Amino acid sequence: MTSPIADLDELLQSMEPVLNPGAYVFASLQPGQSVDAAHVMASIREREGVSVVVAQDVAQRAGLAPLFVGAWITLHVHSDLQAVGLTAAFSDALGRAGISCNVVAGACHDHIFVPQHLAQAAMDVLIRLQQGARDMAPRREAPAAQGVRVAALVSGDAVGYRALMLEAYARAPDAFTSTPQEREAEPESWWVRRIADPSGASVVFGAFRDTVLVGAVALEFSAKPKTRHKAHLIGMYVQPGARGTGAGTLLLDAAMAHLRTRRPDITVVVLTVTEGNLSAMRLYRSAGFAAFGTEPMAIRTPEGYRAKVHMACRVDAFGDSVQASDGSAKMAASP
Repeated sequence: MTSPIADLDELLQSMEPVLNPGAYVFASLQPGQSVDAAHVMASIREREGVSVVVAQDVAQRAGLAPLFVGAWITLHVHSDLQAVGLTAAFSDALGRAGISCNVVAGACHDHIFVPQHLAQAAMDVLIRLQQGARDMAPRREAPAAQGVRVAALVSGDAVGYRALMLEAYARAPDAFTSTPQEREAEPESWWVRRIADPSGASVVFGAFRDTVLVGAVALEFSAKPKTRHKAHLIGMYVQPGARGTGAGTLLLDAAMAHLRTRRPDITVVVLTVTEGNLSAMRLYRSAGFAAFGTEPMAIRTPEGYRAKVHMACRVDAFGDSVQASDGSAKMAASP
C-alpha cells in the first residue's frame, strides 16, 4: 500500500480521476431484502436501515428500488483520511458546473458518484481542476545529469542490455509483465532485434555512467495503419545506485527527442504503470503524461493481482511541465 497524502495542493495535482464502467445504484434495504456482500461497493447502517451502493444489474436482480443511479469516478491519488479540503474542492467545482455528487471515502481513495448522463462532464470538470492545480504549482525542474549520458543502443550493447533487464525483472517483478525466466531463455539474437530491429519496430535508449549501462527505456511502434500514430514506451528501468541522478528524465527526453526528429508520424506515446508505483507516476506526470484509465487484475504475481494505470502524452505536449535546471541536461539527452 502506498503512503497517504494529506497536503491539499499535492492531492489536487495528483487526483487522476478515472471513470469506472457501468451504472451504480444507491438503495435502502427493506425488511427481508439482502445483497451478497461480494457485490456491495459501499454500505452504511443508518437509523432508518442499511443503505448500499451496488451495480445496477445487481440491484435489479435483488429487487432494490433505486434512489439514485449514477456513474462512479475514482480519484486514484491515495488521500489521507484526515486530509482537509479535497472533498470541498472537487464538490465545489462540480457544483459550479451544476453536477451533484455523492462521495464515498475508502481507506485509500475517494469515490465520486455523479448522475450517469453527466459522467463525462464531471470528468472534464475534475481534469480541469487537476490541471489548474498543476498550472499554479511552482515549475518543477528536472534534476541535472550527474555524470550520466544517454544514447541509442546498438547491437554491440545487447549483452549489457540483457543483463540490465534481467536485473530489472528480478528486482521489480510488479513493474513488468515478463519474468526473468522468460527473458533469460531468449537467445542473444532476440535482444539484438529489440535494440536494432531491421524493420524499425523498436528502439532502445541507454543511460551510461562512464561505460557502464545503468538504465534503459524502449519505444515500440505499430505497423498497422490505424495504430501507427502511437508509440509504446516500455521497459523503463534505472539501477538503484543511479537513481536521483536525472537518468530517468534523460531517458524520457531521449525517447521523445527521437520521435520529434526521426518519427514525425508519431503523435502520441502510451505506457502503463503498476498501480501504487508513485515514483514512476511522478516522473511521467512531471513530463506531461496523464492517466486515462486503470486496468484491474492486469498482472498476476505471487502476492496477488495488480492493476495497471494507462497513461498517454501527445508528443507535441511532452515536457511542458519540465524545465531542465541547466541546458546540459537537455543537450545530453539527444540521441
